[in-house]
Amino acid sequence: MAEDIFKNTITLADAERMSGPLAFNLMIKPGGSLCNLDCRYCYYLDKSGLYGGREPRMTEDMLEKLIKNYLGSCDVPEVTFNWHGGEPLIMGLDFYRKAIEFEKKYAEDKIVHNTLQTNGTLLTPQWADFFAENNFLIGISIDGPEHIHDRYRSSKAGEPSFSRVMAGLRTLVYGGVEFNTLTAVSKASEGHGLEIYQFLKSIGSKYMQFLPVVEKIRYQKGDNGKTLKSVRPTIVNPSGESDGIGTWSISDVGYGRLLCDIFDYWVRHDVGQYFVGMFDATLAGWVGAIREPAHMPRPAEATLSWSITETCMSATTSSILSTSSATLPLTISGTSPAATGPWHSESRSATPCHCNAAAASGSVYATENARSTASTRQRTARPVSIHSVRDSRCSTGTVLPQCRR
Repeated sequence: MAEDIFKNTITLADAERMSGPLAFNLMIKPGGSLCNLDCRYCYYLDKSGLYGGREPRMTEDMLEKLIKNYLGSCDVPEVTFNWHGGEPLIMGLDFYRKAIEFEKKYAEDKIVHNTLQTNGTLLTPQWADFFAENNFLIGISIDGPEHIHDRYRSSKAGEPSFSRVMAGLRTLVYGGVEFNTLTAVSKASEGHGLEIYQFLKSIGSKYMQFLPVVEKIRYQKGDNGKTLKSVRPTIVNPSGESDGIGTWSISDVGYGRLLCDIFDYWVRHDVGQYFVGMFDATLAGWVGAIREPAHMPRPAEATLSWSITETCMSATTSSILSTSSATLPLTISGTSPAATGPWHSESRSATPCHCNAAAASGSVYATENARSTASTRQRTARPVSIHSVRDSRCSTGTVLPQCRR
């Protein structure tokens, strides 16, 4: 009965979004699934089968129509074009020169941003000059150091791609192009969380994303009906029939531990200097910093200011270890849970977390400075606690909001 009462209602957040200016995000794949790599875990390579193995490319007429209609449909002052693939650089430099030409033609008084996600192997000084001149934000797909990255990311000929990616990245750096990194977390990543994080820092990545690879597969069949396990399997819809999980998939525990290993180091050493999408999203969610994707600016344009005070807690001592403050880029939308009292969480053994042994904890106070189309709003959010457990009864690195003592 209670469910029926709310069946035809909407949340305040939904109402605010619906009453706001018309805007949406657009991800553009001008070359479809075309790519010069043959990453073992890539689900998108199989899409070429929809076109008989020959995938059409976006025409110049279609490009102009897309840009004109998108700019005309978004009733906001800033619009972002997200170029993706496959490998979008396969379309060639002239294609994107034409895209910039059309953006300038139809932008009117709008500010236009461009982002592009690439595997980095086709980057040249000419590409870097173009990106720098037109203020592109580039995402580099790299899974970590060489022994991890090359495990599943190879060329069509089966050759490793790490050295070519690094050469492309150096080209971007020399050209003064802004970039961040996208890391696919696979079976090869398990147990290497901190190693991967430190590597990404070493190559100059300030903004990082870690996406888990978990995929169901179907093995191809021979003419005699036998399973061909030596042939690349097809990655299928998770809700459909399959032959199981791909051997490259990371386990749930493996992914969680990887993030916890990174978080435990990041929260003590790198707050305000390096930014991880998952951590930003979690914090933004807890403080109720809601931002719709269509309004998401570049990192420097919307910030979340916060501070962390770490304390070492035990039965007899309480001493401050460190205090840090930072300005965090608001990079993703989130929602705030309806908290009416202290939060309580349990460990894997399903026993209450009292954490009497040594632990690190901290209070986070966040203020969102959100830019709107009409004016600048400022909202002070409720305090949030981050508790990084160091106790035998708790999972190492578990994040517990306001853990009850």
